[in-house]
Amino acid sequence: MGRGSIKHTFAPYVLDLSMFHTTAIFRTIGAAAIALALCAGSSATVWAGVGKFTILVVDADTQQPLPARLHLKNARGRPMRPRVKAPYWKDHIVFDGSVELKLNQGHYQFELECGPEYKTRSGHFEIRDLADDQQEIEMHRFVDLSAEGWWS
Repeated sequence: MGRGSIKHTFAPYVLDLSMFHTTAIFRTIGAAAIALALCAGSSATVWAGVGKFTILVVDADTQQPLPARLHLKNARGRPMRPRVKAPYWKDHIVFDGSVELKLNQGHYQFELECGPEYKTRSGHFEIRDLADDQQEIEMHRFVDLSAEGWWS
């Protein structure tokens, strides 16, 4: 490349703007515009295949929302950290009755817990491209410790 030419590298693209007979400022602005266009195109690729799945957890008898712990695994059985606004710790998230999961396409397995008084629920689901689904899961209480005189 000759003197005064500008070369910009955006992996995997290399832009050589030396063929333009403009001032350096216009070459820089042009490179920035091209880089912005390349980034905009790649962001669409990153978000393609994302779906939304909302889980509502309720008590089977009262239909009241229940706080829950969700263990989520991908098709390979590895713990997943979904894009969600909820506390996450190692292999699970906790939420207060409903949670909106944003996940990539694929098959998922889950275990849902609501403490020692409720039976653990497990199952599986599939996220398809641009999915937007909601599921209400009823948790069945198998012991009522406060009714039996237990308290903490």
